[in-house]
Amino acid sequence: MNIDRLYTLSQFVDLITDEEQNLELNIEYLHEINAVIAYNNFLKQPLKKEMFVNEIEKPHISQYQNEDGTNNIDGFDESYKTWKKSEKKVIFEDVEYKKQYNKGYQIHIDNLVISFIDLECSMPFRKTLRELAEENNGELKLKNVDI
Repeated sequence: MNIDRLYTLSQFVDLITDEEQNLELNIEYLHEINAVIAYNNFLKQPLKKEMFVNEIEKPHISQYQNEDGTNNIDGFDESYKTWKKSEKKVIFEDVEYKKQYNKGYQIHIDNLVISFIDLECSMPFRKTLRELAEENNGELKLKNVDI
């Protein structure tokens, strides 16, 4: 199940149970229970900077040339795979990223500001995805999330 918003747990339960009002004990119902458990585990994750931004610059083939002027496809492919792997960890859309000082960062999404020191979230009231979801009532857009 692809998720496109950071829902609260109760919003998520409403979302998946709206489709089937008669909750008989069947395979679909068990699938819904598993989805709720998986989403609950997803919400327990601590906030990480990699969820908001990919700090690896997307490589371009022009950056990978051999001394004779030909393209270094192997070097490009390796860099592209590294970038793509890092890009898949980014789950929030519409993020503005600002480096503040040596090891500090701010993430801006709509009117929300999240601060990081190194890679750890430094805001004590926003430590997990659950807390962020509850604070924003399901308004934050997601990508790359399958439950």
